[in-house]
Amino acid sequence: MLIQKLEAQYGNTMTPTDAAKELHSHPSHVRELCREGKIPAVQIGNRWRIPTAKFAAILEGCHE
Repeated sequence: MLIQKLEAQYGNTMTPTDAAKELHSHPSHVRELCREGKIPAVQIGNRWRIPTAKFAAILEGCHE
């Protein structure tokens, strides 16, 4: 399952850089998606953290 793979690699939360690697995108684009609410994330200071389980659910939904 995708969530198990991602959690094994990144733990419970991912950075925009981690998510960008999985999306074959740029971290700044992932941060923009976080700001727009298209990727569920929490901003702590000036850093974004993305719950791995929610990110995996989004990816799995795209493959259906």
